[in-house]
Amino acid sequence: MIQNLTPEEKTLQETKMKPQEADFGTDELQNETNSELIFGKFKSMEEAFESYKKAEEALQKVDVLEKQIQKYEADIRRYEEDAIAHSKGFSDKMAMALDYDVKQHELDDYACAARHMLSWPRQLEVCRLIENCRVEDSDENLMLLRQYFSPEIIALAAADIVNYKNWRQSEYEEMRQQEQKERFNRKLETFCARFKDWLKTPSRTSMFTQALEMTDGAVDLMALKELVESLEKDAVCEDLKNKNLELENQKAQESLLEPQNSIAHSKKQKWLTRAEYMKLSPKEEREKYNQIVEQIRLEKEGLLPLMLLK
Repeated sequence: MIQNLTPEEKTLQETKMKPQEADFGTDELQNETNSELIFGKFKSMEEAFESYKKAEEALQKVDVLEKQIQKYEADIRRYEEDAIAHSKGFSDKMAMALDYDVKQHELDDYACAARHMLSWPRQLEVCRLIENCRVEDSDENLMLLRQYFSPEIIALAAADIVNYKNWRQSEYEEMRQQEQKERFNRKLETFCARFKDWLKTPSRTSMFTQALEMTDGAVDLMALKELVESLEKDAVCEDLKNKNLELENQKAQESLLEPQNSIAHSKKQKWLTRAEYMKLSPKEEREKYNQIVEQIRLEKEGLLPLMLLK
């Protein structure tokens, strides 16, 4: 149905339509802009590739940090376990584990002996004592347990325990060395992550390994690094100093001509320094006697710089 609108009504209707048309144009422009972006976010492939590289580097850093946290957690567990072992009078957690293993084997021996040698009521009593010994490490319970057996059985159990301990001790020592190696490697890996390629020389690696073994990993690798660098610097300076002295002595020897005397020579005379003279054997000293006397005379007369007489 067509309505006849006055000019004022037509103007009002057009005014109301303009914002809607403008909004429609803005949405359409936004959709066109989004469709032109790569992955809906980047303006070019270069920008997208650069963002991908940054994200990959961030993930690698997270992975490194997670591994370091795992290493620190492993070291914390070891320190806590060793602290418990020290509080109980053991050298480390492996020594405590070996002692526990041996005691459990001794209880197994007495349980086996009770099944074959004791009556049923006494077997029950022994089983209760064995359970108490397993739960609570008490010497008193162990002494009560041994009272159920003859001295011969106790002696056989003691001999078996010694053999078992000697057999298991080597295995625990291997586990201790493996754990120590892993702990040292974790510490070296942490150091190498901070100072790449510093340990590539065999001498540095050997020095760090020996320091870790001697201190059971307690050495401060940063302080050791500074010490090694200081020693290497001093060695290089000393080597350069010795080479410069040798070069100066060589130039001095080459620049000195033997003065004219009754014996003619067709080439330059090589004079001796004091250090070279001290190294001469008695035979060499006799062979160079005339040369030494002549050199001393020339040095006294000021015709040669002081080499033997200084």
